[in-house]
Amino acid sequence: MKKEEAANNNSNSIATSGGVRVCLACAWDEKYAQQVQGQLKITKNQARRMFEIHKFATLRNEEEYKIFRLEVKQRLYAVPK
Repeated sequence: MKKEEAANNNSNSIATSGGVRVCLACAWDEKYAQQVQGQLKITKNQARRMFEIHKFATLRNEEEYKIFRLEVKQRLYAVPK
């Protein structure tokens, strides 16, 4: 199943106020960034932060929280290209 289909069928997906569906179970993807940027007129960093806030709000247990923290840490300490 493709990521778009997973985002549409997954109970972990959300619809933003702009009508963009984001799969919270999926990892961050540049395609999501472009879709959100185009519809909501925000920057890539703002889209990423929005994704992380929604994902954080839906965490259910310690393991999901640990994975979330590691994803954020990887973003913060990534070497700029």
